[in-house]
Amino acid sequence: MTENNTTMRLSTGKLILGLAALAVAVVCLALVLVHRAKAQAWSGADTGLSVVAALLAVVAAYVFAPTVQSALNPRAEAQPAMPATIGLALLLLGLGSLAVLLVNRVAGQPWGKADTILAVVALLGLVAAAVVWWEPLARGLGSRGVLLQVNAGVVAALVLGILVILNYTIIPRHFASIKADLTEGKYYTLSDQTEKIVKQIAKDNPVELLLLIDRSRTADNQDVHSAMKRIEDYDRLSAHLTSKVLDPNIDLEARQLREEGALSVIPGVLVRFKNQPTMREGVDGYEEQDITRGLLKLLNPSSRKLYFLTGHGEMPREAAGGQNSAGMGIFTKILENDRYETADLDLRTSAAVPTDAAAVIAVAPRLPASPPEVQKLEAYLGGGGRLLAFIDPLLKSNLGDVLKKYGIVWHPSVVDDPTMSLMGAGAFFSQTYTEHEAVRIFSQYKLPVAFFGAGYFTQDTAAGSYELTELIKTQSPGKVLQGPDTTASGPFTLLMLSSTKDPEPPADDKSAATPPDTKRIRVAAVADGDFVNDQLSMFGDVANPQVAANLVAWLTDNTQVIGIRAKNPMQDEQNRKITLDDKGKRWVVLLTLFMPLALIVAAGIGMRIARR
Repeated sequence: MTENNTTMRLSTGKLILGLAALAVAVVCLALVLVHRAKAQAWSGADTGLSVVAALLAVVAAYVFAPTVQSALNPRAEAQPAMPATIGLALLLLGLGSLAVLLVNRVAGQPWGKADTILAVVALLGLVAAAVVWWEPLARGLGSRGVLLQVNAGVVAALVLGILVILNYTIIPRHFASIKADLTEGKYYTLSDQTEKIVKQIAKDNPVELLLLIDRSRTADNQDVHSAMKRIEDYDRLSAHLTSKVLDPNIDLEARQLREEGALSVIPGVLVRFKNQPTMREGVDGYEEQDITRGLLKLLNPSSRKLYFLTGHGEMPREAAGGQNSAGMGIFTKILENDRYETADLDLRTSAAVPTDAAAVIAVAPRLPASPPEVQKLEAYLGGGGRLLAFIDPLLKSNLGDVLKKYGIVWHPSVVDDPTMSLMGAGAFFSQTYTEHEAVRIFSQYKLPVAFFGAGYFTQDTAAGSYELTELIKTQSPGKVLQGPDTTASGPFTLLMLSSTKDPEPPADDKSAATPPDTKRIRVAAVADGDFVNDQLSMFGDVANPQVAANLVAWLTDNTQVIGIRAKNPMQDEQNRKITLDDKGKRWVVLLTLFMPLALIVAAGIGMRIARR
């Protein structure tokens, strides 16, 4: 061994010191990188870990610099210890800064002052290291073998750089709208109705979506990561809508919004006009239905008023006796989010239904209304009014008499669907929807609705002036559990609509259109008084309140909110199950066990033939 190589040999003590310093420095840097990857705010701990990593890297550089120099060019004379140490320390510092910077970008954190500092340190460190180590590098690169290796490394770096540029610059900017959603229900694609609403944004009044999240608490929250992707999808729908993610712990703007009470909960979404930031809507959630409804409220600030009938034991809008008492808080919350005003109406004391009523809602009345009350309700409907009736077969209501005038025949017999049973007789699911706009979205995504002690409806064929539409039926023929129609068989109709038909044009003018001021009567009937009861949430993720809200939207001609997705796609994907039959199991065994063996045999035969 030459004298030069002998001088490069490390003593055991130095080797242990160098390895220990390098190992601790790597651990400190790894902890900082983990914090960056989890999108946590920069803290004093990160600063301390970074300083310790830098100091220990200098120690390791001092120990290993002569060895690295000798490995680069064994025939060269050793540089003084200090320049070699400085060169290696600068190299480690530059690479560490570059690693933190890249992790910040992958984690999706906004560019800040810390990133600028890291970029400068990485650039200066790498350039300075190259200057200090230029001579041994130049000598070491002179051999043919090293040149080939460097050549391969440069090509690999160029390919990697091209891929990074394509993935983070060109593709997101020019091809971001091109994607394939392979899920059966298109769970990762915004609904058509959302796209229509986004297209309403005016060019001279753009809209901004702000997703406020606490990165330190939601780093591992898959729903929040899905929400970040979701607002990017909104961004792609229109050039007049932009989006960004803010963290109140990092961004001053987000901190101010939180202090102003713009959002009641975080994570949440704030929708606002970009040119008028004070005109905004806070959204307590980040699902598509929450964001789109908030956007619709911003674009259409006018409200409608709904009246809930009282005085006959109807279900209260809010549960009065705690968690186990009846109430429809979820349903009314959705109505409020759709910018409906709600109020109680007692026709015993009111002279008539108020003229500002967009619709009247009756939920499970326990007692019949008096003839004067019925007359007031029918007078309202006769002038083009709208009625949503939830009727219970076990309660003594005369809503059925009102419904019959509009072609909906009520049968107060409790029905059941054993094939979709929930927790006993009379409680069942249904996913049998028609293609009407009020329920089409639930059919598309196979969302169930729950019934508990429901009756059923049939059509009055003599009601020629009304157009009748069945919305939901039992999944199977079912059966009657109790009531006057014990011999009836289904499938039973559980939701039905009635609306005034457009008048026929005069015989001498077939092209005449319906007068634009013609007010159509609309009635929606649900054969279950508990349909919007909050207690039905115990059956899981049922769509009852969303279906009821869509009925209100249809009644009040507010169809823009119909068709917005009403479920978290990640939850739906997690709930999806694949059941394999015997044929499917045989295919799995064939593909996983025998197919690899067959490929190996085929490859061997091919090689044998090629050698001949």
